Amino acid sequence: MKKYYIKKGIIIFTLIFFISTIAIPIINSNQVSIKNNSVIWEERADILYVGGSGPGNYSKIQNAINDASNGDTVFVFHDSSPYLEHLIISKTINLIGEDKSLTIIDGSNTGNCIKITADSVVINGFTIKKGLIGISVVQSSGIEIKNNIIKNNWEGIGLYQVTNSTFFKNSITDNDFEGISPIQSTVNTFSGNKINWNLYGLFLSNSDNNFIYENEMKGNSRGIETTDNSDNNKIYHNNFFANDEDNAFDDFSNTWDDDYPSGGNYWDDYTGEDSNGDGIGDTPYNIPGDGNNKDNYPLMEPYIPQYPPDPPYNPFPPNGATGVDVNATLSWLCNDPDGDDLTYDVYFESNNPVPTELVSNNQTENSYDPIGSMEFNTDYYWQIVAWDSKGASTSGPIWHFVTGLEYNYPPPSPMIDGPTKGVPGVEYIYCIQNTVDPDGDDVYVYWDWGDGATSGWLGPYSSGEEICSSHAWNDTGIFTIGAQLKDEFGALSAWGELSVKMPRSLDLHNRIFDILSKNTQLYFLITYLLKLI
Repeated sequence: MKKYYIKKGIIIFTLIFFISTIAIPIINSNQVSIKNNSVIWEERADILYVGGSGPGNYSKIQNAINDASNGDTVFVFHDSSPYLEHLIISKTINLIGEDKSLTIIDGSNTGNCIKITADSVVINGFTIKKGLIGISVVQSSGIEIKNNIIKNNWEGIGLYQVTNSTFFKNSITDNDFEGISPIQSTVNTFSGNKINWNLYGLFLSNSDNNFIYENEMKGNSRGIETTDNSDNNKIYHNNFFANDEDNAFDDFSNTWDDDYPSGGNYWDDYTGEDSNGDGIGDTPYNIPGDGNNKDNYPLMEPYIPQYPPDPPYNPFPPNGATGVDVNATLSWLCNDPDGDDLTYDVYFESNNPVPTELVSNNQTENSYDPIGSMEFNTDYYWQIVAWDSKGASTSGPIWHFVTGLEYNYPPPSPMIDGPTKGVPGVEYIYCIQNTVDPDGDDVYVYWDWGDGATSGWLGPYSSGEEICSSHAWNDTGIFTIGAQLKDEFGALSAWGELSVKMPRSLDLHNRIFDILSKNTQLYFLITYLLKLI
């Protein structure tokens, strides 16, 4: 009797083990599929959000960076500041802060706040503080570091073998060593930065052919110093104030002005005169150091940089829009780096891809009402030219939209027909028959399968044509299929819905039956074992 129970137990264990080897992969494959679907969706995302209250927003910047793909933007809200992190960026992304004064990355006095090892990375709109190095860039090209506050680090920005990069309008202050330290770095642009109250402002080591202009250097031991064969750098239109030891120190061969009449730099310790009143000193300013360098055209007053407006952006109607209301008002956004007041010229014309008709000029509002002049089903092109109060201008891109048809009615809400119960992993067909557009327009369909998968806009289909599509769900549960129709002029229907239930047990039974039906030897083995119980 004892042997009988042992034998029975072995057989039951064998059966359980066999079923588990089938069932576990079924469950795991669903989990992996869901995970992979999630990853695919994230890789396709253009913007990943950190902080804020949006669903799915990240709480850590590094986690968003890890999930981002090349070309993505990581946008960081300030409400969760400070972010106590040490970021590593090894892919081409844009890292954008909501507000540079409030969106804070704090290194807690350990390690580098941000380390960049990829090309074409953008860092914009942060306070970066209390790191060994605020931003460290290593062997990279095409970097843009702009509009940041970088303070209270040991070193503000550290560069090693960095080329063709831009450092613009950063406030780099109160760092224990250098504000910016390029090492073996060439053909970079440092412009519009305030580099104040560091031990050294800009400390170049074995770095050449860089452009350094329109920066402020104040309260450092030295504003700029060149070492280790740093040659052929062009340095002009900078303002040097109250640097303790020297405003600048240069042992090598660099250019310290932009010729006449553009001029050189402003030096608060220059003692020369300007006899002809052209704003440029009559005698050169000698640069301390063994390079025998001079600023041949020192400025008599601090240089005030002038930046043109940023290009206009965020148009309404959106660029490429169709079915636009003929009574729509055009609008746009625009910023000025100097905070100057802006005015706008509006060019607006139908059927001309390069609009030349000036319909409004010197207006202060960032909107324009065509006042009923637009016609139905017509192509319109428009462009905004922004002007600041100092006369600098920037032309925006040419935008285009198409107005809708007169009395264009949307398609009907779709009625979805198809199975309401099914088995995971099996593909089912769903159809929409009520596709007659009131205006007889061609229609498009958008499917949302309720599991994160969508079709995008499919079509066109003729008005009244039956539209069918298929889908398989990889997990159990209740899913709501959604479908929406759109006519060729962009008019949208209401959503149609259908609920579908996918039970788990049928999937497991069907998979086991499918495996056994394809393997007769395994079928007879299990049948034999069952007979022994």
